[in-house]
Amino acid sequence: MQSQTAGEFAVEPDADQPGRRAQRPRHLGRREEDPHANDFADDEGDVFAFGSASFMAVPDPTMRLPDDLSLDLPPPLQTLSVPLAERAGCRRVEPGVVVLERSPDGLNSSNTVNGGLIALAVEEAAVSQSPGHTLSVLDVRYLQPVRLGPVTAAARTRRGLCRVEVHDHGSQDRLAATATARLFA
Repeated sequence: MQSQTAGEFAVEPDADQPGRRAQRPRHLGRREEDPHANDFADDEGDVFAFGSASFMAVPDPTMRLPDDLSLDLPPPLQTLSVPLAERAGCRRVEPGVVVLERSPDGLNSSNTVNGGLIALAVEEAAVSQSPGHTLSVLDVRYLQPVRLGPVTAAARTRRGLCRVEVHDHGSQDRLAATATARLFA
């Protein structure tokens, strides 16, 4: 059996240079401090985008690392007594749709819903639509803060690729974030 690898490469434009395009972008190669990161430059050599890549082996229980590189860890001393989503107040309304109520302990220093909790709602929406699947990639684009809540996350999945929209229901159902998630069985 051949080893297979699933990978993803994402390129982000430089926020300091919005809209900048190169006639022939050049790949400058890997950064020394992060071998999974790459820089892209325009014709003058100015970096206008960066990218990163990650890889995950396709699930195959027969594939193992050599013993001297094993990542097997002892079982955790404690496990969560309540699933994190339940603890955060995230509830599944229907497959692909979840609601996360605004609560005082889920706010950040700006008095808006914490971005990590928004990501949790996105994950729950994605996996609730595809039982038995697991999240492998999550990319959340925060557009506006969720000020009033509740957060509503609605997912649409096709061939393991999921698009999720997040709305601030209390602010006239304003779009607060969009996300892309990749699922695998």
